[in-house]
Amino acid sequence: MKLPLALLLALTFFALHITRLAPSLEDIDSVNFALAIDRFDPVEHRPHPPGYPVFVALARLSARVVTPESRALAFWGTLFGALSVFPLARLFRAFEAVRREGSGLGLTPFVVAAVIVTITSPLYWFTAVRPLSDGPGLFVSLLAQAALADAFVRHRAIRGQRERGSSMSDVGASGRLVVLGALLSAVAIGLRAQAAWLTLPLLAMVVLDRIGTDAAGAILGSAMALVVGLLLWMIPMFMVIGDPARYFTALMDQGGEDLTGVQMLATGFTPRLLLLALWQTVVAPWHADALGWTLVALALVGAAEMVARARATLVVLLATAMPYALFHLVFHETATVRYALPLIPAIAYLALCGARLLLRRWALAAALGIAVASIWITHPAVHAYGASASPVAAALDALAKNADARNRPIGMHHVFARSFAASGLKARALPAPPKREWLELVSRWKNGNLEPVWFLADPKRTDLALIDRKSRRLLQAYRWPFGDDRLLGGARPSEVDLYEIVPPRWFAEQGFALTPETAGIAREMGQGPSLDPIRARVKARADDATLMVGGRHLGGSADAALFRVTSDERELATWKVEPSSFFLKFFQIRGADLGVAGVYTALEIQAVSATGSPSVPDTSIEQFDVQDADVLVFGFGEGWHELEYNPATGALWRWTSERAVVRVRHRADAVRVRVRGESPLRYFDDAPVVVIRAGVREVARYTPTEDFDWTIVVPGPALESSETQIVVETDRTFVPAERSLFRRSTDRRRLGLRIYEFSVEAASGAPRP
Repeated sequence: MKLPLALLLALTFFALHITRLAPSLEDIDSVNFALAIDRFDPVEHRPHPPGYPVFVALARLSARVVTPESRALAFWGTLFGALSVFPLARLFRAFEAVRREGSGLGLTPFVVAAVIVTITSPLYWFTAVRPLSDGPGLFVSLLAQAALADAFVRHRAIRGQRERGSSMSDVGASGRLVVLGALLSAVAIGLRAQAAWLTLPLLAMVVLDRIGTDAAGAILGSAMALVVGLLLWMIPMFMVIGDPARYFTALMDQGGEDLTGVQMLATGFTPRLLLLALWQTVVAPWHADALGWTLVALALVGAAEMVARARATLVVLLATAMPYALFHLVFHETATVRYALPLIPAIAYLALCGARLLLRRWALAAALGIAVASIWITHPAVHAYGASASPVAAALDALAKNADARNRPIGMHHVFARSFAASGLKARALPAPPKREWLELVSRWKNGNLEPVWFLADPKRTDLALIDRKSRRLLQAYRWPFGDDRLLGGARPSEVDLYEIVPPRWFAEQGFALTPETAGIAREMGQGPSLDPIRARVKARADDATLMVGGRHLGGSADAALFRVTSDERELATWKVEPSSFFLKFFQIRGADLGVAGVYTALEIQAVSATGSPSVPDTSIEQFDVQDADVLVFGFGEGWHELEYNPATGALWRWTSERAVVRVRHRADAVRVRVRGESPLRYFDDAPVVVIRAGVREVARYTPTEDFDWTIVVPGPALESSETQIVVETDRTFVPAERSLFRRSTDRRRLGLRIYEFSVEAASGAPRP
């Protein structure tokens, strides 16, 4: 690409990003990088292993003149994002030269278009302002790839001209490019370790291609350059660390952590997960599905065309992208969309090859349209990102400005612990062990510490369901200002809910399955009503209380299960559940059975075999509540399916069947029902008729054609004296197994409506006597 045009593109990119640099730290990686500016020690995750020593060195340089640390880190992403125009042009020019079997191919409009589509792609455009190493690592990797691809092109040209006698200077120039590519590969690995998958396979291919001509020299020269490049950053790094054994121990520990607790193909392959990983890798980076699928379709056409007409080019392109793509799909948590950044150049080039085949002279116009659409979609998010602090930074800043924060105990989900510690906030932070954070609150309340707690909650977590919801008050929800967080997919921490939690009327310890997440934690901890009694703590009171408990017999045994609820060895309730059955029970508990007022009393639930067999059926407790007898309590009864959960979004939902019943214990004059759910047109051709009843009386009727959020007030005349059934009826249902592709699903449930929220509360008036 001619220098003036390349320079214009680079300057434009830089100008549109330099004023939008990250104003605060966000992802935990950025926090670790910021800590490394002050003191480098990968063993203490300053930054996390493998250490990123070259990037940390650059960050220390920029931190001398750029503040705050988040902008000092993001500066290199913007600078190198702009400078990547040059190696991208060189790389794409090399691809075109291999296609045309020449070495002197200069600037073409096609190369310009491929560069523009790459640098304007939503993921590339957005990542350039984040305080992370992805952009700088990609820049140096592209430099290495461009040098190696150019060496490959030159060597092919030399071979083609051998019969006419090529000069030693041509051979030497090609060899020097191989050595340069090896050196740059080593530097790229020091910036970002994953760069090895982008550069070393291409280096190996280029060296092997020289067998019979200059293979020995290329191998020796590139090996020496690679070793020298690695030592350039390894020696200073180990001099600072001091003890290599500590480093390698931390590196192995980090590798083990990376393979646990996340969804990845390496540890849990399923066809569905593979499809999800592919979508997150090739579609999600384009932010809008329509744009992403368009690029993917064009790229597939381009790849097919290259198989037929330009296989040598395809081989070189695959050497630049395929090893990393395979590593990414298998060993990365692909929900972290930024990890797909190195694959954007290959997708963009293939897509333009497809456009060139299909649209011919209109291909460049299509490329311009793609670039305009990408910027139109992404730049408002870049502008908003650079104008406001990240949610976690905003939450911590609010706490720092609050005079009560120093005296108030602050709990948090583990994902916020690193950011909290790095903030220097002077406050009483509670420990935040992963997946056990609520137990720190439990420990306080059990020990009689009853002061209110502030809690930084991850909206995608659901473990706070183990604490009486009436004790939680949302003080502030901190969110990204641009809504859809696909551009930040996988960022941890991301968004924050700040709660105040007062001493609750009840809280659960281990073993309860009130959400799918807490069910998984219970299994992981080896807790459950069939294994040992599970315990909730209930605040003692003088008056009677209503106990609601729901769950199921999970099958696997022909024996019925016998459940018992006890308090201080006094049996409060007992009931039998047949195999593979759900249950929902309400009990009136005397205040005298709940101990001394103001003190938490243990309420134990245990399941045994109803036949007395030592083999206890597997069971779970999935609904639980204890409130004063005059407080409304409700539970999901017959016709509702089990609670489901998407950990990527934090969404919880239940499916109804054709008739789903919510049982309500109350003393209210009227109740307010809220029903929020998904548009039925996502799975039906026509809208269903949905009827809401209180007992047998119809109180509302809907025909939903989009996502819905209904509020229905059920008046007193429609309510039963002490227990009312709120019924949801729908005239359309489906069975997933009958609709799934190739009938591979085994889900035989009959599903009606997907409900994200169903709540019931007293609407008005004093409780009825």
